[in-house]
Amino acid sequence: MIDKINVSQIVVDHVRTLRSDATGKVHLSDYLLFLALPLIVSVLPAYYQTELKESVVTLLIAAFSIFAGLLINVLVLIYTVAIRLEDAVKVSDDGRYQLEREFIKQIFSNVSFSILVSVLIVFVLFVSSVSPKYVNIAGAAICTFLIVEFTFTLLMSLKRLHVLLANRIDPE
Repeated sequence: MIDKINVSQIVVDHVRTLRSDATGKVHLSDYLLFLALPLIVSVLPAYYQTELKESVVTLLIAAFSIFAGLLINVLVLIYTVAIRLEDAVKVSDDGRYQLEREFIKQIFSNVSFSILVSVLIVFVLFVSSVSPKYVNIAGAAICTFLIVEFTFTLLMSLKRLHVLLANRIDPE
């Protein structure tokens, strides 16, 4: 039963995208950017004992609920592109399609992870808003981490999508 809501593979697939495209090796700078920096930034609300205000919670819940819905639509579009790409691979054995397939997998993993983070943000915000002060402060720190993580992942997805489309539009 727990398998139906097990999202660990989404996290694993996302972490696998934090590698060099050229060498496939892990870059310390990627882990510093995607894990250490959000963690450092998230310590600030806890250190300053920042509570989440009701108006901020309402705004963030609305924003990340909308993001989750829009990103699910992006996944559907990625799926459609992947199907068309598979048809193109069957016709041509061009190495370009293999590279595009890998980029689509990475974008799919990153967008799936972004949806997961959006849902977590909404959940943490809800729990924090109906909890005592110390839980609210912890929720502010967790949300800060997740929002920074979401932002970086979205930027990475955007860059990968840009490269994919730029190569398709101007294949030089």
